[in-house]
Amino acid sequence: MSTATCGCNKPALTCANADPVLARLIDDRPDFDPRAWMALLPPMDLYGALLFQVTGQQLSVQATPPDTCSHAGPIRRPSAHSG
Repeated sequence: MSTATCGCNKPALTCANADPVLARLIDDRPDFDPRAWMALLPPMDLYGALLFQVTGQQLSVQATPPDTCSHAGPIRRPSAHSG
């Protein structure tokens, strides 16, 4: 029985139900663990965990294309609001 149909892995089931392409990928690789890379990391103390999280956040912000960020309009300096 496939992961997508057995319901034994709730995140995989959710993804498989959302997208037929993901469902095929999940069915083709039932033993795939997307978090396996984390087992390769060395044990971290609190400082190491903080550094890991901050670095990951900074990398993800840098990887975001600028056109995907939206805001209500141009950012104005405080002097533009006085008057």
